[in-house]
Amino acid sequence: MAPWRSLARGREYCSTWPNSSRSNNRPWLPHSSNSRPQPDNPRPFRNPPFRLTVMRRCPVAKIKQNLIGAAAPQRDNRFSPTPIIMVGVGVLALFFGGFALWAFLAPLHAAVHAQGEVVFQSKRQAVQHLEGGIVKQILVKDGDQVKAGQPLIILEDEQVKPIVDMLQGQATAEAATMLRLEAEKNELPSVSFPKGIPGAIVQTETKLFTARREAFLKQIEVLRTQISQTQEVIKGAHEQLASKKKEIASLKEQLEANQALLKDGYVTKTMVLELERHIAEKTGEREQISANIAANMQRLAEFEQRILAIRTERIQQAANELKITAMKQLELQERVRPTLNMLERQVIRAPVAGKVVGLKIATIGGVVVPREPLMEIAPMSDHLIIEARVMVNDISDLKLGQDADIQVTAFHSSIPPLKGRVTYISDDRLTLPTAQGPMPYYLAHLEVEPTSLKVLEAGHHLMPGMQAQVSIATRPRTAFDYFIGPLRDRMGKAFHAK
Repeated sequence: MAPWRSLARGREYCSTWPNSSRSNNRPWLPHSSNSRPQPDNPRPFRNPPFRLTVMRRCPVAKIKQNLIGAAAPQRDNRFSPTPIIMVGVGVLALFFGGFALWAFLAPLHAAVHAQGEVVFQSKRQAVQHLEGGIVKQILVKDGDQVKAGQPLIILEDEQVKPIVDMLQGQATAEAATMLRLEAEKNELPSVSFPKGIPGAIVQTETKLFTARREAFLKQIEVLRTQISQTQEVIKGAHEQLASKKKEIASLKEQLEANQALLKDGYVTKTMVLELERHIAEKTGEREQISANIAANMQRLAEFEQRILAIRTERIQQAANELKITAMKQLELQERVRPTLNMLERQVIRAPVAGKVVGLKIATIGGVVVPREPLMEIAPMSDHLIIEARVMVNDISDLKLGQDADIQVTAFHSSIPPLKGRVTYISDDRLTLPTAQGPMPYYLAHLEVEPTSLKVLEAGHHLMPGMQAQVSIATRPRTAFDYFIGPLRDRMGKAFHAK
């Protein structure tokens, strides 16, 4: 029984008792339960006013004094629950204290959970055709193993090949023209063509080269002939000039002799004058011959200038035509390249090595729709990874290089989770269409550790398309963080003014 209930009983511990004239002011001391005095007209002690009256008339110090004095001679054998209460309080204190220490100090491993799928690192490669066409041959079937670049389907080329042949013929002709013009520009005596050029084109360009060269040579030959003739004229003029000079010298000597004889009277004045007239005539003829020589020399220079002009004109004409032809050939090459690619695409080849999956063409002569998937190539030797969809709210806890546990749902629950590592996180969120509407997520790639694959039981191996539960380990947190975090977030939002 609690001490306050003993106090409520008043008569055992208080020296005075209210409304008891029979006590004669003697102290009430504890007695045995059989001989304990009873007050007159006992009142129920559950009445609070009475208890307050007892406490007011019987101070605690006096009660304690009576207890000490009364307990000495006799011992109260009643049961006291105080030690049990203290033990309970201690146990509770230890429990809550230990829990508080654990909540503040013990780290709890957190993780980001996501749905994943086993895929090839390069994924399945869809086989398509850009332009479409008519199926000529189907070389594979579902499940066939193919190599990279191996032909899969051949399309008809009746529409593409004539265009390619025409453009290639034009490009070849322009190339032969360029070779001919190069020979003309360099003034070569002949032009040589490679073996790849058709004979008709070679014959045409050779004839044209020969005709133009012969015309050029004829012009040069005419000028050379005129030069030779002029040189002969100049040569004859020089001989005439020398003869005239000799005649003039002889006449001058005769004139000098006659002038001496004229003084002695042996010749007449008329003879002397006749000699002077002859000298003057011969001198005029000599000057005329010199002028003719100068004129012929001028003609020689003009002939040489015309030869140089004809040669320069031929070279310049060849260079201009070569430039135009080069531009035409470049234009043709730009047209030939896409048509050649189109012709090569008539043979549909495997983009990578792997297995043919989902072949949709089965009819010879069927129509291939442009850009429609014809089949898929599943890479067999490619590396398998886990492609996980992480919720938008968890992306802040995700980092490259984090460890992860991967539980493949197709495996038995007794098989331990595979160990993996985050190798890629998408830069922006993606959207997955669902029945409830578009679901945003971030894409993450996880690489399975090779040591983890080795511990798989016999008969278990990863295959593309398997579903997986991914748990990506994040930074450790305490229980206190989990308890206080939401409250802290709420308070942080609550104290922001609108």
